[in-house]
Amino acid sequence: MINMNAKTSLLISTGCFFLLGFFVLVTLWLTPDVLSYSDNELAMNVAKGWGDVNAMLFICLALIWFLSSSLESIDAKKTILISNFIICVIMLSTAIFHHLVPSISGPPPPIFILLTISGVSAFYSWKKGF
Repeated sequence: MINMNAKTSLLISTGCFFLLGFFVLVTLWLTPDVLSYSDNELAMNVAKGWGDVNAMLFICLALIWFLSSSLESIDAKKTILISNFIICVIMLSTAIFHHLVPSISGPPPPIFILLTISGVSAFYSWKKGF
């Protein structure tokens, strides 16, 4: 049986969301050739602008998860864990939708893996009740 407490779960989510932000920045700024529209300068400028916003959102959530891992209040941690789970479900639903619509390119596998790890660990700790 896995022995995972809220702090461990929040630290796992911290790592996952930090990696998501890092992944977006690396893809857009260091390896843009992997994107199908990399030859379109206007599309790349828009992608970099929105990508920076998304990357910073991931990194800010990682910071929230990290700072909340040291909270003493069990109720506060439970609220943060279920919020993390809901965020992951919404993001995974959007990613799956983008894979199901033929004309839209979905995110790469690491996005699914990191969101699933974060969401499952958050749900497990929340449901376990510490």
